[in-house]
Amino acid sequence: AHQPDVLEYNWQREKSLMYGGILGEAFKSAIVVVVSADNGCGYCVHHHQVALQSAGFSQEEFTALLSDPEISRFTGREKALLALVRQANRDPHKPADALLARVRAEGATDAEIIEAMSVMELYSSWNKFLDVMRIPLETDVS
Repeated sequence: AHQPDVLEYNWQREKSLMYGGILGEAFKSAIVVVVSADNGCGYCVHHHQVALQSAGFSQEEFTALLSDPEISRFTGREKALLALVRQANRDPHKPADALLARVRAEGATDAEIIEAMSVMELYSSWNKFLDVMRIPLETDVS
């Protein structure tokens, strides 16, 4: 690595958020897919599509998630969290009071809200990094 300390910091964040915490790994991959699709990061969409398929998602379910997370297989609480992180990613200056009220009405805890928002924030930054650096999909490397 060119910057081992930066690599270690980012790897620790990735492990902590994606493989730890209280939200399920498949749901966190769904957050990544929705945010990354909105940001146009094919790299992250591809890798987390594979993760969702490994968790049992069909191509039809994946396509539905991309077109409208509200029709996905997730619970009402998870759908509300997806709506919140999607708005936060797309338009962080738009008031989120109604979405926060919906998330809380669906039973999400503050810890779940913070974790979902943290996954969104992490992948929003990964999307930018990967796109600016033109990191190719491993299948595209010759």
